[in-house]
Amino acid sequence: MLETLPEHPDTYEAMDGTVHDLSVLDAEVRDALARLIQFYNWHPPYPQFRTYWRDRNSPIRTYIESGHPVRELLRAVAKDLERRLGIAQGRIEA
Repeated sequence: MLETLPEHPDTYEAMDGTVHDLSVLDAEVRDALARLIQFYNWHPPYPQFRTYWRDRNSPIRTYIESGHPVRELLRAVAKDLERRLGIAQGRIEA
């Protein structure tokens, strides 16, 4: 069963135990990430989420462009959200 995650957390703990400090993000980036987490909280099908966060219409798209300073942080969170859905829905192995 999938948990509902807070939409504006100060930290994000990945499935592997890595803790990401989200307080370093400015308000605009945090709002974009909150929209992605909100979508995750609706528990969409794994393939839909996987496509969505990488899509040109994704709320975090601008921030995951090559060279953006928060790219790696946002990609790590988005990939972890994707993995959580995939495992919970039996689409990928833990």
